[in-house]
Amino acid sequence: MRRQWQVLGHTLRLSLRADRRTVVAIALLMAAEAGLVIATALSQRWLVDTAVAGRLAGVLGAVALGAVAFAVSVTGNRMRENMLLYLMDRVNIAISQEILHLDASIPTVAHLEQPRYLDALDRLHRGTWTLAALCWQYAGTFFALASLAASVTLLASVDPLLGALTLFAVPPLLMTQRSNRILRRMWDDCAELSRREWLLHDMCTTPEAGKELAITGAGDVIDQRASALCQEGIRRESVASLRAALWEILGWCFYGAGFVGILWVLSAKVTNGEASLGAVMMVLVLAAELHRQLNRVVGEVGSLAAAGHVVDHYCWLRDYARDQQRTGAAPPARIERGIKLENVSFRYPGTEVDVLRDVSLELRSGTVVGVVGVNGAGKTTLVKILTGMYEVPAGTVTVDGTPLAELDPAAWRARVTAVFQDFARFQLLAGETIGVGNVRHLHDPTRLSQAIARAGAGPTVAALPDGLATQLGPAFGGVEPSTGQWQRLALGRAMMRPDASLTVVDEPTATLDPVAEHELFTQIIEEGLAADRRDGRIILLVSHRFSTMRLADQIIVLDAGRVVECGSHAELVRRDGVYAELYRAQADGYTVAGLSGPA
Repeated sequence: MRRQWQVLGHTLRLSLRADRRTVVAIALLMAAEAGLVIATALSQRWLVDTAVAGRLAGVLGAVALGAVAFAVSVTGNRMRENMLLYLMDRVNIAISQEILHLDASIPTVAHLEQPRYLDALDRLHRGTWTLAALCWQYAGTFFALASLAASVTLLASVDPLLGALTLFAVPPLLMTQRSNRILRRMWDDCAELSRREWLLHDMCTTPEAGKELAITGAGDVIDQRASALCQEGIRRESVASLRAALWEILGWCFYGAGFVGILWVLSAKVTNGEASLGAVMMVLVLAAELHRQLNRVVGEVGSLAAAGHVVDHYCWLRDYARDQQRTGAAPPARIERGIKLENVSFRYPGTEVDVLRDVSLELRSGTVVGVVGVNGAGKTTLVKILTGMYEVPAGTVTVDGTPLAELDPAAWRARVTAVFQDFARFQLLAGETIGVGNVRHLHDPTRLSQAIARAGAGPTVAALPDGLATQLGPAFGGVEPSTGQWQRLALGRAMMRPDASLTVVDEPTATLDPVAEHELFTQIIEEGLAADRRDGRIILLVSHRFSTMRLADQIIVLDAGRVVECGSHAELVRRDGVYAELYRAQADGYTVAGLSGPA
């Protein structure tokens, strides 16, 4: 509850920041609505009593009061709803931006690769509107209770027993809370189903997967599997909704019994002449209105319970982001000795197998380091650790003797640049797609042209209809580059930090032929970041082509998560171990295919 109050205060501040006058106006309209219920009931009593007494002025006054209350109620409700939509939309945008900022501020990526984290994030992203409405749900509950209290007071003025009707409101509230718990459990249980169904259907609408589905004809299979997940989600939701509805019906049955009791009391009073017709009319109006008020209170309480569940996810993300944040020492502007891993072991959260096991190696300052190994050897995991995407649970990673865990994560990332095998395809303007590699120089034409030259992306940019101003991607009606062109743009993005201490090139050239890859890597090494060895810059090349590895000063061979060999190309070939075997196998393959392979 304490957390919910904290988030309530936060959403109220966001609302006031968005539009203070609208907040005040909505609050006044809510208060007026609570008072109008009483005004309507009193006008009914006044109308009947003055009509029976034959007082025309009283009748006209009662009619005027009722008409004004009705007009103000209808107009006020419409105004309040429109203003709430406007205000909540602005707050929803602010909360969505805050969630994205919190998510992006987490230095590691563990939460983005684990199902339970992804389910929580999915529920949170779907619940931003609930968070935006939180302060108004509390306000609505408060004014609904105030209106309910006023109605009960008027009922008790006719007979104290009539006020006891509120006791029959307790069962609906309790049963509604129970039904809400059932629904919340269902929503959590269905989160993974919903996410998997969305991802499968999304495969049918993305160009990458769509091509293969069209060729293989597997679109129907994917659609059927997604539909099966959807149907399972609907089944679970239907069962849970039915159980929840039965509990709510049971609660309202108690209230119905109380309402019958009111009618019995009223009939007795009218028979005994203890109540005027106006009082009876007011009681009947209030009794009917009481049902609506209770429905509203029950609904608001249920909404608060559902909101509390979203608040829990929001607080989890906020706490997780806070716990993951850390400050530390600034990384060296120039790496003097190098980056060292000592006895590093790593397994992904939720798994039982080490991906890296007792890895010890050194990336010396001012060198080009190659990493090779079969699929699953741990190459990409090593890259994630060096770039700070994951923290190691065992062993140490140091930069010039300072543990990487003690360096400021953001500052270290500012000294790192990388292009990955699964590079992103940012559907922005071409210049922005490259420029986001260093947002401080996003629109710097000199830096952009230098990055394009280093990546060999000049022909790619020249082929675009509007050059760097070309909109990329079909989502926004832009040009769809080929996979090779996307790769060149991604390489250009990595080259936006020419002074990076560590440059990682993790097999991003799958669509390039061996000669083109060799030329590209040679250009990166000779013209790029390692041209001046005195700056202590390190280039880490991950590739399965050994023509590339010949360019490295040091080659690290990974096998089953372990470093099995380390040395220069010539040293490893003379050693006649794993590297030499893989090297000869690839050379033989090129020879058979009639291509010039690694020599």
